[in-house]
Amino acid sequence: HESAHESAHESAQVEASGRGQASEAKARHWAWKRYIELDDEVNPERPSRNRKRHAFAFTKGLPGGKALRTTLHQEPTPESLAERVREFLENSEVETPESQAEGQAESQAEGQAES
Repeated sequence: HESAHESAHESAQVEASGRGQASEAKARHWAWKRYIELDDEVNPERPSRNRKRHAFAFTKGLPGGKALRTTLHQEPTPESLAERVREFLENSEVETPESQAEGQAESQAEGQAES
């Protein structure tokens, strides 16, 4: 049984393959909005307790993602967390070459930290 997150994230990866950082952010933005729609549909009483974990996955490797993730722990509600991530991804869709280089450096540093 595939989760809504896995399905939306895989769609974003397929959409973004072979494109730049801005396209990756655009695909993740679409997938995040779809994930939240599905999560709200499947869990109408209260959002999935995995929403924060999924937010981390959606923002990993994007310029400014690491800084955002450190602030997400302070969000008081799952809805406010979802909105912060949506805004971040929306703003990440238009990137400059400088911020793309920062994102690539962040991705490499995160990859090394996980090893």
